Parts: sequence; C-alpha cells; structure tokens
Amino acid sequence: MKHLLVYLLIFSTLAFTQKDISKKIVIDIEPYKQLSYGAFFKLLTLKTNHPAVDFVEGFDFQWGYFYKLKVIETTLTNPPMDGSNKQYKLVKVISKEKAPIDYQFQLRTESSLYLGSGPEQESTLEKRNDSTYRYFNQINILVPKKLRKEFAEIVENNQNRTGLFRFKDTETIELLNFVSH
Repeated sequence: MKHLLVYLLIFSTLAFTQKDISKKIVIDIEPYKQLSYGAFFKLLTLKTNHPAVDFVEGFDFQWGYFYKLKVIETTLTNPPMDGSNKQYKLVKVISKEKAPIDYQFQLRTESSLYLGSGPEQESTLEKRNDSTYRYFNQINILVPKKLRKEFAEIVENNQNRTGLFRFKDTETIELLNFVSH
C-alpha cells in the first residue's frame, strides 16, 4: 500500500510539473480561408503551409493578401479534450503582399452551419441582394448572372459545391464557375 501511495505521489507530481513546449516557427498564409469541420459545425480557417495551424492569436487576417508570419507554436502538455494540442501566437508579420489581380482559388461553399441535418439548420450564406451573399459573416460572394439560379438552389436546398473564385477587393470575392469533381 505504501508503494502505491509513493507511486501515485510521484506520478501526480510529474504530471503537474510537465511544461508546455514552445518554439518559434515561420508560416505562410494563403490570401483566402478554407472550409473546415469542427466537432459539430463548420467554420472558415486559415489556409497555411503548416497543417496544424487554423488560427493564430493576435493575427488580423485580411482576405486577398499573402502573409509570412513568425509565430510561437506551443505544444500543450494538457490540451483540452475537444481541442488541439497546439496553439499559435503571432510574434511578427514578416510580409504582407496583395494577391495578383488574376489570382484564382477554389473554395467550398456549404450553406448549412451545423454538421448533420435537421429543420433548424443555421445558414452560412446570408443573401444581401440578387447577386451578393455574405459567407460565414466574413466575406461577400458576388454571383454572376449566369450562376445565380444554380447558386440560389444550393443555398435553398442546403447543398454544397466547390467554386472557382477571384478577388474583387478585400471584402468581396467573385464566383467564376463551379468546379466538377
């Protein structure tokens, strides 16, 4: 019994004395975000060259710009049960460059916020007028006349599609076409 108590005491002391491990790294950020899936809902996250990064504390992302960032990557010894074991905090924006005028990218548009189905689905797409939708309350999507009917059906029927887009400005992306897979 004494040995068991000693082992428990040693184990609990070691568990509480382990420290998070931090290091500085450099990451590249694309000029657009990507659709990601959480435990229960969908969200737009940073698109980077580093697969674990989806959010950087202290970083103010602006659509239409490539970034190179110096960040502190912290590996948590006791991560939350429903979260990542990595956290990222901005140290410095090394560079910020506007995407070229002809830059195109693919983005998956999904109209329902929550995973699964049900009558109370909250939409990720808010119609502003006949040609413009607000996506995840982050970016406007300008839909050309030739694609409006199809896009409206996607929204109405809680469908999802991947589109080819380009930047109009930092507040608006334009749908050029749908991508077939």
